[in-house]
Amino acid sequence: MSTLPLPTRRQPTRRLPVPDLRKTLDKYLTSLIPFLQEDEANGGPSAEKELAKRAQWARRFENGLGKTLQERLVGGLYTNILWTFPDAFCRIR
Repeated sequence: MSTLPLPTRRQPTRRLPVPDLRKTLDKYLTSLIPFLQEDEANGGPSAEKELAKRAQWARRFENGLGKTLQERLVGGLYTNILWTFPDAFCRIR
């Protein structure tokens, strides 16, 4: 069995593309539809009203915290976290 070398600071891992936040939120909302419809069929609130409520939440997230997080991901903060956390973890041990 061969082992792969652990990444070091000299061997950065390739960054994966950050998906568009709007597209991700649209997929999230689409994925909710069957669950909301099932809930409505079992006597729960209207699926249409519940989806509208969640769409409003998604818009608020997109224009608030989601926007900030997306900018940080695109700007490379995520990569820095990936390198900093394992390094800090190993120092503690």
